Amino acid sequence: MNYSPTMSKKKIAIFIHALKQGGAQKIASVLINELQSDYDLHLVLFTPGEIVYEIPESTKIYYLGNSGSPMGFVKNIFAFKRFCQEHQIEVALSLITQPNYIGILSKWIGNRTKIIVSEHTYQSLWRANERIYPILKKRIINLLYNRADAIVTVSKKIKEDLNKNFGVKEQLLKVIYNPYDIDQIQQRAKEEVTDYSFEGKKTIVTVGTMYHVKNQELLIRAFAGLQREDTQLLLVGDGELRHSLEELAKSLGVEDRVTVLGFTSNPFKYVSKSDVFVLSSNNEGLPNVIIEALAAGCPVLSTDCISGPREILAPGTSLAHQLENDIEYAPYGILVPIKNESKMTQALAELLDQESLRAEYRSKTLGRAQDFKSEISLSSYAELIENV
Repeated sequence: MNYSPTMSKKKIAIFIHALKQGGAQKIASVLINELQSDYDLHLVLFTPGEIVYEIPESTKIYYLGNSGSPMGFVKNIFAFKRFCQEHQIEVALSLITQPNYIGILSKWIGNRTKIIVSEHTYQSLWRANERIYPILKKRIINLLYNRADAIVTVSKKIKEDLNKNFGVKEQLLKVIYNPYDIDQIQQRAKEEVTDYSFEGKKTIVTVGTMYHVKNQELLIRAFAGLQREDTQLLLVGDGELRHSLEELAKSLGVEDRVTVLGFTSNPFKYVSKSDVFVLSSNNEGLPNVIIEALAAGCPVLSTDCISGPREILAPGTSLAHQLENDIEYAPYGILVPIKNESKMTQALAELLDQESLRAEYRSKTLGRAQDFKSEISLSSYAELIENV
């Protein structure tokens, strides 16, 4: 989209709680970088804190100043409305549940800004084991999301979930896959690795925040089940379960072949030099790491969790299908049932043993990654911003 010199840029805001480690946070940073030249863009966060993703130095950042309590949440509603009015924001795009709620509720107290919410979570599975929250959440989402001006879902499965299980009007829902700079990922994937050795062993890699939904425990147990000294496991990321995962590797006797690297701004250089990328999650929204692994040229093995992996690796199959006790050799990667250690071990062994299978999947990685290139996504976002 190009503007003439006499044309004023539309004022938009990207609203997220923080730009710390996380999938939605990374996507927010991409949107900021890609949209800032075409719009008068403002970034709204809750409070000052570390920003781990690159954004332009010229980015105008505003802090609402309240978070962490029910009263802080209410104050943020009024603060966000005030911010939008003072800066004449025409369209606000929020990411993650709490900013989504705040943005919509600000309309109820007079905010005239168009509110687009972006849903990255399969809400039916989020905190589903709790007694009260799922009941309240169903009512809250139905009440609030139907008052938004538009709702972006990052996968078809999330759209289906909001429509069928939460009663969100279908005409409000639009699927826009996350934007990925495939060329940049490939360039960064070529960077040298100096703090880890890939020599002499076949390497299994995973990338992600270490908390229970990501289920890195399953991967460590499956890796231990291989009982092969010619393999090593690299976990890239950090989180609340880091210490317990390191202790698990020790208890299984594989700590000398399991490395927890921690968070890095360039995981691609590790992924590109590995033999297999694994996602072991119990559930997802749209797992960025799978698409990034494809862009980095690494064969992918993933749990068939809701939602995302099937849409990426097995497009054209039914969204309703989910593996129970089988291994699926999908067009762009291998799928295994969630929480199934034996099937993950079996699939890992086959990928590691069969060089021709790895080569076949590796040959398809870039072609599939191109389906998610940023130009496609950003064009859809621009169209939505202009027409909401």
